[in-house]
Amino acid sequence: MADTENVVKNVIPEHRTGYIRKVKLEDLLRNLFGKYIFVEHISERWVFYAPREVTDAELRPIIEDN
Repeated sequence: MADTENVVKNVIPEHRTGYIRKVKLEDLLRNLFGKYIFVEHISERWVFYAPREVTDAELRPIIEDN
């Protein structure tokens, strides 16, 4: 688990998780924060710890319609 002192737990809701590929999410996080961020799939949700909350606008480009 991440050091939770300097990070925020991000949970992508179940209704969005199915439309986001893990590799694309990891690439997005690397681009946003300049480092690898571990992403887990827990209870049908993507969960990760990052320096701040990732916004819906930042996630939008990696959400797949089909």
